[in-house]
Amino acid sequence: MGAHVTVISTSESKRNDATKLGAKAFLVSNDKEQMKTADNSLNFIIDTVSAPHDVGALINLLAFEGAYCMYALFVVHYID
Repeated sequence: MGAHVTVISTSESKRNDATKLGAKAFLVSNDKEQMKTADNSLNFIIDTVSAPHDVGALINLLAFEGAYCMYALFVVHYID
């Protein structure tokens, strides 16, 4: 369909799998320089992370009128 897919991961070790599955770009979310370079570059983000994470860093990657879709569920357990 002509989509340019960018995988965002906390681990560089996932790069090979991402490219084998067709990703054209790969970002390590813990690398602030990589994330800053990619600011305003994505039109659509599907966030499937099932743990608490910095959504703001992902929002910064969106271009003007870009869309962010979170498709994940995480549960926070409170200790009484």
